[in-house]
Amino acid sequence: MLGAKVKPEWIIDDLRHGLVLGGKFGTHVFYILHYFNKRGYRVRTCAIPKRFAAVARTAGACILLYRHSRGNHFAALRRENDSFHFYNARSGKADDVRTMEEFLAQERRIPPCLLIAVNKRFPEP
Repeated sequence: MLGAKVKPEWIIDDLRHGLVLGGKFGTHVFYILHYFNKRGYRVRTCAIPKRFAAVARTAGACILLYRHSRGNHFAALRRENDSFHFYNARSGKADDVRTMEEFLAQERRIPPCLLIAVNKRFPEP
């Protein structure tokens, strides 16, 4: 999504260090922030759902942590015209394009959530 040529296995291997209780509770959100910062990406977080769409429009890609009826979930997303393309959302739709407001109203069941906005790496000096 951000143009880096990486294999999924590499990411999985790196993120396993941030698993909570061996993966029973997923990956720790702060480890995801660490993962991108360590690789030189510009990362911004937002915990105010009304601002998610505005923040997400400024990013190359985002990760949304939200709670649904069965627990927590991370969904990747990026801007697509005036909406967002959600990847691996709990709904499981392949071409899941909708506004941020629609997504949160349909998918999120419990208020706490966090948007992680990621932009390309800082230029090397």
